[in-house]
Amino acid sequence: MGAVRWRVSVFEALFGRIRRRPPNVDDPVQAYCDFLHHRFVVSRSAGHDVGNDSAFEDWIENGQPGYDLAA
Repeated sequence: MGAVRWRVSVFEALFGRIRRRPPNVDDPVQAYCDFLHHRFVVSRSAGHDVGNDSAFEDWIENGQPGYDLAA
């Protein structure tokens, strides 16, 4: 039951926010992965988990950066 609750309240809610962001993303699954990576980087830099809302706002403010494959 916990997995279903997480899927509905966390994943689907965040996935919906990503899909509604202009410009429309070509691949919302890739955008979600890019967001997760951004959240990890921001949290690591802060020294603690910053959470989805804070990381999402930062991701948007920074132009929805993707994962740097060259890194």
